[in-house]
Amino acid sequence: MKAVLSQSIIGMVESGSGRGAGVAAVVVQSCKEIDPGLGESLEEEAVAAGLERSYLLAASPIMP
Repeated sequence: MKAVLSQSIIGMVESGSGRGAGVAAVVVQSCKEIDPGLGESLEEEAVAAGLERSYLLAASPIMP
């Protein structure tokens, strides 16, 4: 599961679009709400792939 999420997030970030980066940030923040360890790991990978931290700060997790 983590590998699929990670590859999806990296793909969104590397697409180069602001929309993809925004969606990636929301996914990361949502994962952090459910599983903080997984969310932190995904955040590190997203930032390493080029996601700006400002997107993560602005993103709100998806709430049910």
